[in-house]
Amino acid sequence: MRRFQKLNIRTPKDQSAFVYFIMESMEGVVSYSTLPNQIGDPNRDLELRFAPEFESEVRELLTDLGSVVSLIP
Repeated sequence: MRRFQKLNIRTPKDQSAFVYFIMESMEGVVSYSTLPNQIGDPNRDLELRFAPEFESEVRELLTDLGSVVSLIP
């Protein structure tokens, strides 16, 4: 069984479509799920899943993405 690492990120709702688009473009490296949220929540939480051998690529992606959109720790 293959093991995956998980990492949660948060982004403002009005920027989430762009983040989804970027994550979709990284198919094969990282996958994501939008976590449940409350009505009116201004943010979207995403759970990222990736193989350990792709951790550096995912972290680099998040660094680059963070220079374009808000990623909230």
